[in-house]
Amino acid sequence: MTDNKKVLTWLQGGMSLTCLTAIKHGITHNLRSRVSNLKDAGHDIQSQMIEVTRADGKTARVKEYWL
Repeated sequence: MTDNKKVLTWLQGGMSLTCLTAIKHGITHNLRSRVSNLKDAGHDIQSQMIEVTRADGKTARVKEYWL
């Protein structure tokens, strides 16, 4: 299965993705490019910046994607 298909399958399952989630679950190491490919193919992928807590307790902003 291609990385594009893995991302699309995950999102179609009603789950959101961040870069870290995509790497952690072995979906892709380049989520931004896969999302761009899928958008170019006509998929209505939405996104927003969210805050997450890092391992050191500080917060970081990351992009979250969903359908």
